[in-house]
Amino acid sequence: MGHLGEVPPLTHDINRLLRRLEVHEVETDNLQSLGQLTLYAVQVRYDVDPQPLGLDRAVFNTKVRELLEQVEEILRNGAA
Repeated sequence: MGHLGEVPPLTHDINRLLRRLEVHEVETDNLQSLGQLTLYAVQVRYDVDPQPLGLDRAVFNTKVRELLEQVEEILRNGAA
């Protein structure tokens, strides 16, 4: 069982995971653009010669850090 009272789905689909957070009233508006990384999680990881994604790495690194901070806060609050 996860910290939000359910077993998280086994998926690379970031949009699906963000929707699960929204069901639990976790604010995700600032994280929606991370859904573009789903392509990376599937295609780029497994294809021999993937197409370039054209993502701004610095921007997405910042957004991923924000997401990690939110998840860590959920874990801290769930453990309290």
